[in-house]
This record gives sequence, C-alpha cells and structure tokens, in this order.
Amino acid sequence: MAGAANTFDGGTPGTSITPANSGGASGTPFSAANTSYAATPGMQGAACAIVPALNAGWVEHPLSGTGTRWVRAYNRPSDYSFGLVDLHLANGNYIRVDVNDGFIALTSSNGSAETWVASQAFTPEGWMRVELQASASASSTATARIYTDPDSETPAIQLTGVVASGGTWRAARYGGSNDANAAWYFDSVAWSDTGWIGPLHDLRPQPVIRSGAAHRAASW
Repeated sequence: MAGAANTFDGGTPGTSITPANSGGASGTPFSAANTSYAATPGMQGAACAIVPALNAGWVEHPLSGTGTRWVRAYNRPSDYSFGLVDLHLANGNYIRVDVNDGFIALTSSNGSAETWVASQAFTPEGWMRVELQASASASSTATARIYTDPDSETPAIQLTGVVASGGTWRAARYGGSNDANAAWYFDSVAWSDTGWIGPLHDLRPQPVIRSGAAHRAASW
C-alpha cells in the first residue's frame, strides 16, 4: 500500500512552493512544484495553492510501478482550468480532468495529441472535489468523479472512457494551465494505490452517547 497527501496548511501565502517547504505540517512534500501558496478563499485550512489567471501552476508527487492509481484534489477552478488532477506516465502519456468553456472533460494524451474521452456540460460554481482512477495498462479504462458538494460521498458527475496509457507511472500532478482571467485555486491533494480516496473530512453523523452512558464509559 502506498500513497501521499498534502493540505498546503504548513505554507505561507504569497511564497513559492518548493520541495523543501512543502512537507511538515502540510503532509508529504512534493517532488516538483511551479506555483505559490495562497490564502484559502472559503475552503478549509490556512493555505492552498494558486494557478494565477492566464498562467500555469502545479505541484507533483512522484509515482512508480504499474497497476491502478487514484488521485484527489479539491479545486475552485476557472472557466478554463486544464489539469484539475493528472496522472502522468514515463512514456509521456497522461490522463487528466479539464474544465473548458462550459464543459468538464476526462482527457487523454498519447504524447502528441490530446483527446476528450468523455465530457459533460458544466459551469464552475465554487469549490468541488475531483477524483481520478486510471491504470498503466495499455488502452485501459479511466474514470473521473466530480463532487460539486466537496465533501459528499456521491459524485454529481462521473466520466468514463478508454485512455492512452501503457508503461510505468511517473507522477501525480495537481494544477496545470489556467487560460481564464480569474485565478484557480486547489487544495488538499492526495494519491493512492488502493482505492478511491474520498473527502478530507468525514462529515457523516456520529453516534450520540447519552450523558449517563458517557459517564459510565469514562470508568470502563
């Protein structure tokens, strides 16, 4: 079992994210980064990452081996956010989720051309959670789940299709290219080799313990 997670909460808004300053209180440090910390606009925690308007910004966790991988990121995208979550292979292929001019799409690249594998009409309206599952096997099926309620257990949109993969994994990348005039923010990223990651916070109702039972439990 392997995986990594990072909340960005150990970072200082306005400073560049680097492999050296991205660990600690934030979680697993990144192997590469090309963006900055930002104050979190309406999401959990003290900091997140930003992709500035008309610019690029991303961070990566290293991957290796073959088989299936899952990635998760909370996003507050712009209308043109390319790379809400990405899985990159050593051969240059990648699978990712984009927001593009009124659509959200599961996309795949064979290193020279990018294809929309599946898409649905979509308009960003604040924070959401995006999860992606893909296999390194050649011509495998990938699935993206989009949760417009960020901590829901039920996806609002699911996109599935055959993608160009093959070879071995290289990186889980979060963030990408922002072609809009508004900033794009992302937060609380993770990857796993065991299954869907789910929300950062478990918001399911917890059992109620009556005060008398709680008092007795204290002496058990």
